[in-house]
Amino acid sequence: MLNSLLGRRKPILIMLGIVAVFLCITLISPMFVWAQSTKMEQKPQKKVVVLVLDSIGWDDINSAELPNFEKLIAQSYTGLMNIKTRGISKVNRESGYLSLGVGVRANAPTDSGQDVVSNETGEIRVNSIDTIRSLLQQDLPNNNAGQLGLTAKELGLKVALLGNADTIVPHRDTALIAMDENGVIPFGNVSEELLINDDNFPGGIRTNEDALFKELQHYLPRADILFVDFGDTARIDEQSESITDISSEQNRALMRVDSFLGQLIEAIDEQNAMLIVVVPNTSKASINNGNTSLTPVIIKTASSDSGSLSSNTTKREGLVANIDFAPTIFDYLVGAKGEFIGEPITFKATEESTTGENDPPKAQKNEKKLQSLRWSRLIAHGICVILIVISLFLLYVPPVADYFRVTQGLKHKLVATTFTYILTVFTIGPLLTFLHFITESIAILLISAILNLLMIKWLQKIEYVLMAASLATSLTILSYLFFAPAPLHNSPLGFNEVFHGVRYYGISNDAMGILIGSSLIGTLSLAQWLKTSSWNKKALIIGYSILVVLSLTPPFGANVGGTIAAMSVVLLLGLALFTKGVITWRRVLLVVGLVFITEIAISYLDALLNDAQTHAGKAVKSLTTSNFTGKLVELLLSKLRLFGLMILIPPYNIILASEMAIFLRLLKKKGLGTKEFQRSFPHIYQGLKVFFYGGLIAFAFNDTGVIAAAYIFTYFLLPYGILREQGMERKGSVAPQVS
Repeated sequence: MLNSLLGRRKPILIMLGIVAVFLCITLISPMFVWAQSTKMEQKPQKKVVVLVLDSIGWDDINSAELPNFEKLIAQSYTGLMNIKTRGISKVNRESGYLSLGVGVRANAPTDSGQDVVSNETGEIRVNSIDTIRSLLQQDLPNNNAGQLGLTAKELGLKVALLGNADTIVPHRDTALIAMDENGVIPFGNVSEELLINDDNFPGGIRTNEDALFKELQHYLPRADILFVDFGDTARIDEQSESITDISSEQNRALMRVDSFLGQLIEAIDEQNAMLIVVVPNTSKASINNGNTSLTPVIIKTASSDSGSLSSNTTKREGLVANIDFAPTIFDYLVGAKGEFIGEPITFKATEESTTGENDPPKAQKNEKKLQSLRWSRLIAHGICVILIVISLFLLYVPPVADYFRVTQGLKHKLVATTFTYILTVFTIGPLLTFLHFITESIAILLISAILNLLMIKWLQKIEYVLMAASLATSLTILSYLFFAPAPLHNSPLGFNEVFHGVRYYGISNDAMGILIGSSLIGTLSLAQWLKTSSWNKKALIIGYSILVVLSLTPPFGANVGGTIAAMSVVLLLGLALFTKGVITWRRVLLVVGLVFITEIAISYLDALLNDAQTHAGKAVKSLTTSNFTGKLVELLLSKLRLFGLMILIPPYNIILASEMAIFLRLLKKKGLGTKEFQRSFPHIYQGLKVFFYGGLIAFAFNDTGVIAAAYIFTYFLLPYGILREQGMERKGSVAPQVS
């Protein structure tokens, strides 16, 4: 009875159940929506706003009255960004933009930023994407055009672009940063609607800042990453050749930017937004002044602190790289940098100071110092080249010395000056400000001359002078690497060429060659004249050499080539000491093979276990996480390009070739007093093949190995040339006096 009753009413009960469920949903859903909105109010979505101001420098920013910039800088982190692209020299303006978006130093086709349009839905498309992709695949086959936009799309983040730098032709190059792999930016406005005719502005067209801000208000709520190209500074730089007073024009343009910046800061939620001011290219004026690749960068976070920018790419306070740009954006938004080789930019707050060290002039001063160091580096290398070339001619081309009636004493002083000058560069250089590179360069030269005279007077014997200068140079560089790396970069010969963007920290190949060469000749000379047992001498040489190897490992900033060179030299030195100098090509190849395998294993562990990989670790990681063959070819071609360039550019290629010819003659023992030298100075002679093969290994495994090998060879050939002429018949028991 009951079952039949329920059976008749079952449809009615089902319908009542459905109504009840919908009623519950209706009552509960407002509470759920309210809870979600409350949650969103508690944790608003983060945003990144990028203001693009092309072709300006810190000089331009500091020379104008810009109250909003001053306020921003006082509460932001500032520095210099290396914007080097793929080319050996600056190729075109578009490449600076594309490199920021791809996350590697890339080349873009000229005018590729001109054919950029938006459709009726607001979607922006780069029509030259196929040409861009084709060129990128030729240069960097393992990288995607539009990597920034692609990463954002995969993470569900919306990218928008506003503004342009149009003149009589379109210039929408910022699209090369923001686009995805298909050349698409989801929405924005790059049209002529954002421009205004102005006869008082160079070219007659400039940005309509009111229209641009109106579009910003419209798109800011919809975008997670918003690019804003103000455009006027790029227009002025393009018209610079026809402008009488370019500085005044840039000042007026920056004052309009400053007004817009004030509105922009008011429009964003500073607690949940990162504001980045980026400059993709240096101005023509900066390039003419010697700054080819460093531009201002400003980053404002929720913090009101100010300070300097850095990254694990550069490990230099106040300096970052363009490849760090995209990783910084995604690290802020989602806590991970994505598939980029660069590293997120880090922030170092600086305590308040009455000296104004946190003001914009600090970054400007740093830029000028780097430029001065660059010129000082050229001068220091020039002096070294002159001293080395003259010394080699006088020591190994007797007719030259005879013709000019050069005495033995003058040769001694010249060679000693070469060694003491290098020592002075490393000891005095870091103490100088390098704001006036000519004055500092003259000071180093004068101090080295005085030091040379004092060492000759105190030590009396030329071999003691060379030994002391070599050991002091080696110990100085080792002290920097182990205890205070920063001062090494303030020495012209230790300065890493940050403008080239090749290496920002650690030891340069120049200093690496000097370290290996000075350490070898210094310890071998010490063993030659030290009164102790043979085993104590061998222990001293090997122990000290191990310190050199340790200093030239990746944790201290050396590259793979430097580590291979140092380890190979120590193993060859061990062979020379314990096998009476018997070093054959087979043993050399065996040593290099063992060292190479060891280095690869260490680099693999670095890539596997270390979050902040060294150069070697990053190289191995890129090989193991991408197309191995393609990436390997890409890395090899990159290294070979620079290696080939260094072989072709004088003067070190000429010096190295000459020194190799001398070494080959020494090894064949043809008329250069080799046998007599071996009898007189057996410990130093044991280093002959070590220097030769070690220099060749440094040459082969370093992209600028030409310079490293030339310095390694120099530290043997100059002392050899002096000692073979004087005192060889005395078998090292009595050393010649310096006249």
